[in-house]
Amino acid sequence: MEYRDYYEILGVPKSADEQQIKSTYRKLARQFHPDLNPGDKQAEEKFKTISEAYEVLSDPSKRSRYDQYGRYWQQAGRSGGTPAGGAAPAGAGVGGFEGFDFDFSRFGSFDEFIDSLMGNLRGSGGERAARANVRTTQRPGRSEDVEMSLELTLEEALNGTKKRVRTATGKVVEVNIPAGVHEGTKVRVAGEGSGRGDLFLVVKLKTHPFFAVDGDDLLCEVPLTPAEAALGTKVEVPTLTGRVRVTIPAGTSTGRTLRLAGRGLPRRGGGRGDQLVKIRIEVPTALSSEERDLYEKLSRTESFRPRARFDSQ
Repeated sequence: MEYRDYYEILGVPKSADEQQIKSTYRKLARQFHPDLNPGDKQAEEKFKTISEAYEVLSDPSKRSRYDQYGRYWQQAGRSGGTPAGGAAPAGAGVGGFEGFDFDFSRFGSFDEFIDSLMGNLRGSGGERAARANVRTTQRPGRSEDVEMSLELTLEEALNGTKKRVRTATGKVVEVNIPAGVHEGTKVRVAGEGSGRGDLFLVVKLKTHPFFAVDGDDLLCEVPLTPAEAALGTKVEVPTLTGRVRVTIPAGTSTGRTLRLAGRGLPRRGGGRGDQLVKIRIEVPTALSSEERDLYEKLSRTESFRPRARFDSQ
């Protein structure tokens, strides 16, 4: 039940191209196919494992998420982007993510739809969001400052980015968003308001598929198998700047929280917040015959008993 890297399972490097992955899988599939190994349970399990690895690595979308999030790629691919610890369970599957239904209702008019196709409106994303909730502030004379909301991903807020924005006057401008902005940060674009006023882009952070935000800290939930929790293990945990290897102590229980110092969002006074990793133990819903035998043996020999749920008064 120990986690294994899909690249390791197929025996290919992470830089392997589509053809290399396909040819390697074909070779392994012929070697371990159940029809060619009748009665060999180990070959059957091996075939299932390499097929699972191939299903992910042969799909560009799944592979991209797997490369970023590792063993938690399904968790990070939840449709709707419910943050960890939110209403939806953190281990929810990716149903709805794989399909693609184009939503024309998000465009206010046909011209807006055409603009998006031509790259004059959406550009790298976020320009429609910038036009929402427009507020103006009257200056002396006929000038007005204009505020628009601008949605950013956590990665964009951390690292900075460039956004193409359509102003209230219809002009498209490219704006540099500095690294380290927060929810509510105002980015000033001089002279792009009404008259001689300025445009202020008010940052709104998008819901992230893996992280929830708590001030400057990031929260995430990591599932473990019962064996990993009991024996301890090392797992790769996604962060905004790449995966890090985390040691899980033996005897870890559901709800335990580990702190990754300095892996959160930038603090206004300098430095970065932390990333809090909450542990959740998942129990397998399907067991091989060998696994069932081992669990039954464990149930007969283990000395550990959980504390009573209801203590007598």
